[in-house]
Amino acid sequence: MTMNDAESIRKMIDGHWNLRMNSETADMWLTVLIPEDADAATAVVAHMAQRMHYAPKIVDFREVMRLLYGRQKEAPLGHELPEYKRGSEAPEWVWVWSWARWKRDPVEKRPFPQQEGHVDTTEVLTEDEYETLLSEWLEAGSPKAASPLPVAVG
Repeated sequence: MTMNDAESIRKMIDGHWNLRMNSETADMWLTVLIPEDADAATAVVAHMAQRMHYAPKIVDFREVMRLLYGRQKEAPLGHELPEYKRGSEAPEWVWVWSWARWKRDPVEKRPFPQQEGHVDTTEVLTEDEYETLLSEWLEAGSPKAASPLPVAVG
């Protein structure tokens, strides 16, 4: 589908349900629409317009697309995930951070070196201080289950 096709379909959605989409919402819809076939996407929006009496969400569009056409193309990723964001387990430093912040006495509230670029790093721990905390955490039995932070399982 071309950008003009996607924009036309997005305007059809916006106009039929009087959504008054802001630019961020419009961009999200365009990201979902562009990988799809223009005729199929138009048919899905027409189908939703006949049956839905409330404003559709992107998940509604994807579900109707799947039901009517038995598939859904995924939008290509703009970039690959960094290595530290792949996999299913939290990195070890996250457990150390949680333990140091919630269970250790005294608690350590300063950011870890691994958080540089994501938090205010004016008082960041040094690598040596982190290694000391890591040693303490290991001596405490590497507690993970007692963490008050929710852990995604999947």
